[in-house]
Amino acid sequence: MDTATTQQIGSVLLQSNGVARTPTQTRRNWSSLFQSSTSHSSDVALKQFDLQIVEGVAQVPMDIIHKGFSDWREYVVGFFLEHRLPYKVVKEFLKKKWRTKSKFEMVSDADLYYFKFHNEEDRCLVLEAGPVFIGGRCFIVIEWSPEIEN
Repeated sequence: MDTATTQQIGSVLLQSNGVARTPTQTRRNWSSLFQSSTSHSSDVALKQFDLQIVEGVAQVPMDIIHKGFSDWREYVVGFFLEHRLPYKVVKEFLKKKWRTKSKFEMVSDADLYYFKFHNEEDRCLVLEAGPVFIGGRCFIVIEWSPEIEN
């Protein structure tokens, strides 16, 4: 028999199972996160497509793959030849080293750093400059290609 108890702390109800909620909290569908409360429409639309599974693997339609390739072609990829350095160290060093005219976006995964430049001239200069040394480690910078993900 479940003997869950609820304790109120301010306006939050804390249940003995560790779940916290406000008294007026209602359940919402995940799609409500994408609905705008403003009157103007967004230029982004979600598109549903029929899912096809072949041998247990979902097949992505080719038009979506090609769209992804064209979007990613704008990115520059960086990686260390040896052990990687922390995100913040790399970002701060490259901001000072590259001294770009516009800001650039940087994200990373376990192996690669991805850069999106808001200025094409900055992107070209970074690629032309080539590798840099950060903390004594060689950091290679190249254009994104589908092969880099392997």
